[in-house]
Amino acid sequence: MVLSFRPPLGTDQKKGNGLPIFELWYFKQTTRFHISGHPRQESLLIVPGRTHNTTENHAFIQIVDTRSSENRYLRFPLSDFSYHEKPFSLSIGPNVFSLSGIHLFAEDDRFPLRFDLSFQSPKPIPSRPWITSMFGPLGPLVRSPWRHEILSLTHGVSGSADLKRPVDFTGASGFIEKHWGRSMPSSWIWIQSQDFPLAKKGTAFYLRLARIPGFRGPFTGCIVVLRNGGKEYRFTSIAGGRLELLETEGSTLRLFFRSPQFKLEVLARRHGEGTLRLPQDGRMDRKVEENASSWVRVVLKNRFHRVDE
Repeated sequence: MVLSFRPPLGTDQKKGNGLPIFELWYFKQTTRFHISGHPRQESLLIVPGRTHNTTENHAFIQIVDTRSSENRYLRFPLSDFSYHEKPFSLSIGPNVFSLSGIHLFAEDDRFPLRFDLSFQSPKPIPSRPWITSMFGPLGPLVRSPWRHEILSLTHGVSGSADLKRPVDFTGASGFIEKHWGRSMPSSWIWIQSQDFPLAKKGTAFYLRLARIPGFRGPFTGCIVVLRNGGKEYRFTSIAGGRLELLETEGSTLRLFFRSPQFKLEVLARRHGEGTLRLPQDGRMDRKVEENASSWVRVVLKNRFHRVDE
């Protein structure tokens, strides 16, 4: 499970408009391994993208290995970046990223990196505007310096990687999300997981809270999606979902959401630190902690009884 916590709790991307911009795609792969016979899991984060502002223009690939706490930020000329929307794919030099997989080979002054991954059955959330992001159909009217979209809530991953050690992705799972704009929000909480051993196969959970500029001042927007047993349950600001409780104590986080029909309880514990570089006014110089091996418990209830856990 990945947990990103930045306390407290639409952008024009055309070149030449004077606005700094960024685009990045967040690929998370989670696989299992054993230490002394005990099962463990690790997440590998691969974040390709580009930034364009008044002081620097470049493409990049970030890699975070939660098992070794290894972080890499590889720069490329902006001319190495190419992007196709339908079907989705992007290339940075010879490195290719798509809904079908990742093929990456890169070297710097440390050691070479190789990823050869295939994705199976990517599952986006329904492409209705009040579901794919927390802004809903009012997105064009919200003056936020940041946008996001889920490309795959969950999918299978197979293949291998080499980053000073071999990694086998047989039976692994993945997640893909896009972010773009000028800057990430001033504060946010993000939780994403497909690792629920006692739940039905294909269960996936996504939660994002962020501080968003509004006409009457900043507000906390939310989107929560739980997919379980072929059903999806959603809590979004635009559709009547609301956050009723947010508590933090040390590394533990508790949240309680309510919609007209359901209640959702979330308990998370942060673990497995990594560092991502994220944009501030288009410059990739903001460093945030990413807890990519955290633990989460999710309980869904309707008005009268528990639906699932």
